[in-house]
Amino acid sequence: MRRLIRLIRLISIISLLAVASSAMAIPPDSLFMQYSKLLSPEKVYLHTDREVYNLGDTIWFRGYLQNASAIQEYPESNYIYVDISSPKWETDYDNKIKEFNRIRERVIIKKDSTGRFSGYIPLSSDFNTGLATIRAYTHWMLNFSPEGMFSKCIEILNPIKDSFVQDMVNNKVRDDLNYIELGIPNPFRKSKPKEKSETGIDLQLLPESGRYIADTPSVIGIKALNKD
Repeated sequence: MRRLIRLIRLISIISLLAVASSAMAIPPDSLFMQYSKLLSPEKVYLHTDREVYNLGDTIWFRGYLQNASAIQEYPESNYIYVDISSPKWETDYDNKIKEFNRIRERVIIKKDSTGRFSGYIPLSSDFNTGLATIRAYTHWMLNFSPEGMFSKCIEILNPIKDSFVQDMVNNKVRDDLNYIELGIPNPFRKSKPKEKSETGIDLQLLPESGRYIADTPSVIGIKALNKD
């Protein structure tokens, strides 16, 4: 029995060494060509009709899809997934109140006759006033890093919920559950003070776009404010 186990182990080691040696014998340029033909990722770009939306508005968008390699052997995807997520305050398993980033809406868009993707996402009343993130990706892109997906931030305004919350604050409603039902933090709960800069200067970078191409002139605005 021991001889059989040793023989199996020896055969396994020899097989692994044979596979490793055969892989090392493949030229790097050949590996790159195989990757470009069979495994190259897709890229999605999405543009929306606006950057700021009010409650009840509809986000209209158009998407464009292209493979990262020009010699890929497989056709590009016929569908893209578009979802929108935003922060929401909830209780976790330990009944601790935390902020979670939840996907609120998701749609699947089919490619039209022009090779583009056109669709929309209606905004429900559940959104809070603040920033939301739109993502666009294909099923093939799920095999790669999430950083390769397209993402874009938009601003959403919900004046109805803001007015309702303000009335609760004026009436001194302090119960956490009332605010958790709305998905917002309790304004009466003490929060940690924000760390202030030692120089008292607020520096912001305002890029022209979220994506850049190497060796191409781009514009990045800088906004600096002091305590005055």
